[in-house]
Amino acid sequence: MKNNLLKTNILCSIVAASLMGCVEDGYDPQRDGSQLNLASQDTFDFGKVDDVKNENDANRYHQINLLEGISDFGGVEQDSINIKNMQVSATDIQSGEQVIIPNSDRSIRLNGQTLTLDLYGLDGLINGAGLVTRLTFEYWVDNGFKFDCADMKGHPVRCTDEEIAANPNLRTIQIEVASTADQPETVALESTPGTANSVGHEAVIGEQSNVLMRFSGDDYVPLDANEFTWTSSDESIFTVNEGVITGVTTGTATVTASHPDYEDQTLDVTVYDPLESFSLNMIEVDMEKAVAIELTQEPLTAAPLRLDDFTLEIHDGSEQSSALATIENGQVEGIAQGSAVLRATSNKYPTLAAAEAAIEVVNPVTGFSIETPLYVELNSTVQPMFVLEPQANILTKLTTADFNWSITNGSGSASVVETDGEPTVIMGDTLGSATLSSTYNGLTADDVELIIAGPLTDIQLQSSNELYLAPEGTTGNLQLTILPTPSVVIPQAIAYNAFKWSVTAGTGNATVDENGFITGTELGTVTITATAKNYPGVSDSVELTVEEPPVVKNLAKIEVKNSDGNLLTEQAGQYQTTVARCNFIDITPVAIAEPGKDFGTAIDFTSNTDSTAVELHRLDSDDGNNRAHRIVLNESAQVGDQITVSFDLQNYEGTEDQFVTLEVTENLMCSGSDYAQAGNNTENNGAVFLDGNGELANWSVWNPKFDTKISAVESTGNGPGLGYSIKLETGTNVNFGNNQLYSPLRPAGFGIMESLKDPNQSWKVSYWIRVTDGNPLPVDVSMRIDMKTDLRPNGTCCRVQAYQQFDHQVESTGEWIKFEHTYTGLTLEALNELATGAEYATADDLDNFDGRWDLYVGADLRVLEIDNIVIERIDD
Repeated sequence: MKNNLLKTNILCSIVAASLMGCVEDGYDPQRDGSQLNLASQDTFDFGKVDDVKNENDANRYHQINLLEGISDFGGVEQDSINIKNMQVSATDIQSGEQVIIPNSDRSIRLNGQTLTLDLYGLDGLINGAGLVTRLTFEYWVDNGFKFDCADMKGHPVRCTDEEIAANPNLRTIQIEVASTADQPETVALESTPGTANSVGHEAVIGEQSNVLMRFSGDDYVPLDANEFTWTSSDESIFTVNEGVITGVTTGTATVTASHPDYEDQTLDVTVYDPLESFSLNMIEVDMEKAVAIELTQEPLTAAPLRLDDFTLEIHDGSEQSSALATIENGQVEGIAQGSAVLRATSNKYPTLAAAEAAIEVVNPVTGFSIETPLYVELNSTVQPMFVLEPQANILTKLTTADFNWSITNGSGSASVVETDGEPTVIMGDTLGSATLSSTYNGLTADDVELIIAGPLTDIQLQSSNELYLAPEGTTGNLQLTILPTPSVVIPQAIAYNAFKWSVTAGTGNATVDENGFITGTELGTVTITATAKNYPGVSDSVELTVEEPPVVKNLAKIEVKNSDGNLLTEQAGQYQTTVARCNFIDITPVAIAEPGKDFGTAIDFTSNTDSTAVELHRLDSDDGNNRAHRIVLNESAQVGDQITVSFDLQNYEGTEDQFVTLEVTENLMCSGSDYAQAGNNTENNGAVFLDGNGELANWSVWNPKFDTKISAVESTGNGPGLGYSIKLETGTNVNFGNNQLYSPLRPAGFGIMESLKDPNQSWKVSYWIRVTDGNPLPVDVSMRIDMKTDLRPNGTCCRVQAYQQFDHQVESTGEWIKFEHTYTGLTLEALNELATGAEYATADDLDNFDGRWDLYVGADLRVLEIDNIVIERIDD
């Protein structure tokens, strides 16, 4: 029987398909039986029956005479009695819970005065050996006795449930159905929980352990181990008696359990030495990170240890619990910087001494900065915004309460407000300015200008541009200037979304959205009103005129140029060019006026494409007729794809769009999902991307002792960045031979190797570099396409390494410079020729090499960035 199920009653009318003949017909005037008083009698008990397990069992159907036990039928012949309004309920007598009998079940059937129970069908409803379900039936023994219902006008009469319940001829009976035990359908031997499948049952020399058995089936009773015959495939490793394993010596053998009703079941048994002791490895973990707990058994030939068999706790070294770290899912998570102790106590072997290991929780923050200037409104508070280094999100649970704050008052004054359990805030006390200082964990940020501003009392709306009638289906981009009173307020006080914007139509009309963008919809005058949401009574209105937009005139043609100012290749009136995957190209549409004429208005273009492999960006420019459009291809672009980008001339009455077809070419540094498996390649070029923690992936410093730091820097402005560039900052300890160091990149070694292994194929490599350290002297920078493998047969030296190297002197101007080179692959002979020398060996083939980029930089460098590394095939 299923326990804990919802209580239910199965009404006769619900299961009419099963309980035949139970629809109420009402009073029959042809019969006139007397009251039987059955409702006042005790429930009539039909005893107990067992369910059956075989559908062909001769005892499958059990019949009940529903009139049994009634001696007087009120002057009516027994054959004239009808059974009506039957209700059925089922109860688990052990738990008292009522049990659901599905509406579709046909295990209970009514035929005239006889109730038939399908004991095989009921077995399917009662799951569990030895469980007993009580079936209770309530029904109307209809002998024609007339009892009044609320409405006797019609025939047949339909009585309510309450009226039926008051019928003295209602009878209640019960019968119990017991679920008998059955033999399991299947049996299997199971491995020791937590062990590898190859281990099977885990045993220990001199110790006894029971083999786990798993049974399945309905209403089964598990078999005892002594009902099986047990054998060991090698009794020199273990013996077995009635399912109890005794380890003899280390090794692996097989246990077999035999039973005449089942196939033989086998399981590997691995026997280990007894555990003598165990130890913990020291843990160093960053705050908000987790490190797995590692237990080591002694001797090593003892069974591998499972954390589930141990009690793990963290204390401070003096038996007091520590809040510096927590244990979760077998890992230690760092909470706060400091030292603690991890203790492990064996639950399986409580006599063994507990093991302890040091926990060192490290604060990963190397620096921080505070957003400046910081505005706070008079008599209000503000929470300073901080950015952590080396990554802004390196600690997500840090709040301003974790910092130390101090204020040096100037023309104004402010105070630090600290509240237990809440972030620290700054209170504006008097108008003017002050200086905010902050420290965290021994680190100090640059001081921040603190401006204490008065509350907004008034505004004035101004427009510096015309409001033009917007083409149907488009939105405008005009925003009004908000001039505040006083002149210095907190920025959020005059943010566009801090106002409720509305329009009053005049001779014209317009719409305005929640951010104050105005769209002209009808020519004529219109009034725009802004009302502050947070400053009652602050509002202003301005009248604007919706005008016809200026129209570009006298257009002769549209040309498209590359970043060098040269026209793209044109064919059949459409321009064409190529761009590599995970790369970009800057192209500029240029409108050409008819000779001796002008356009009559400013020129600007928009760019569009239907391709999901392309991102389009308009670069910064004051001249819309000389504005480059950046076309960025992501890794979903496939070699050979033809992608169309259109350039639409704004405010032009004609349909003179210009189209450019991009042919996608190969880039070995962009290998799609294979490459991105180490991190998230989204919005990054093929060589620079971040991992799931927002950290730079694959690049690393050759030797940390040089005090060199690399990081990912988000690209801004019109530079070549496609998301992030690599920033290299050398420290003060650089001293490596010829004053050079390098940072290797291995994200697409297989692709680089492809370019180096074919001596008949040429390649073009390009990359962008800029030096921003301000040193007037140029910096020596070398880029290598490198192939390397270790050759250490029998532990001997050495390795094979060969590379293509490109040397530059880069001026420290802070400007991006693009470098391009061509090279061909190497023959095996050429590689071995390049790889000669005391520290190199020779190679027999080119199949086991790793490819990488090497970046060598002069030791006097302080800050350098590199971006957008591309390797393209050069077709013959």
